[in-house]
Amino acid sequence: MELDNLKEIWQEESKALEARIAVNENIIRKMNLDKTVGEFDILVKRSLLGRNLALVYCFISVVLAARAYNDLAYSVPALLAGGAMLWSFISHLAITRPAYDQLSVVALQKLICAFRIHTAENAVYDIAIVSGWLLTLLPLMLKVTQGVAIYSNTSYTMLFFGSSIVVIVLIAAFSRIAYGQYNQKLKEAEAQLNTILEFEK
Repeated sequence: MELDNLKEIWQEESKALEARIAVNENIIRKMNLDKTVGEFDILVKRSLLGRNLALVYCFISVVLAARAYNDLAYSVPALLAGGAMLWSFISHLAITRPAYDQLSVVALQKLICAFRIHTAENAVYDIAIVSGWLLTLLPLMLKVTQGVAIYSNTSYTMLFFGSSIVVIVLIAAFSRIAYGQYNQKLKEAEAQLNTILEFEK
């Protein structure tokens, strides 16, 4: 009888231990999932903000170009840059904020992977478009607001092109760092989801 009682007690304790382990695994899974969703959502929000700002930048270019419509050296580049911003906006329409509570872990993993690929594929274009927009905006703004015609003055033109090279290099360097951090965070999110999938096996 005593042996049977000990065996029964041991089985009960074993079941209780298994239950505690299962609870702990579920807690770890939820913590990892919440962390992954939170970090990914920040990147999605930033991308959506950048996409919507591209439309604002397009509008700014068109308005300023309209004010200098009779000076093609300033208005045409601005319109082209505005068109590029519009293209950037359209190309990023695929980015949407998902309903995370309706996604499985596998679906979320696929979504993060697709987002990482989209970001990588458009990184070079985004950098070029932003650089081009800034370099067409400055001469146009000076022309419209201050009446300064950069292209009519050799010294101003040389200074502008010299400064433009510096700006392009800085934008490229900053963007490289930013996109590198994006990619790293997305890879970490994918790794966390892999950990969650291991728990579910």
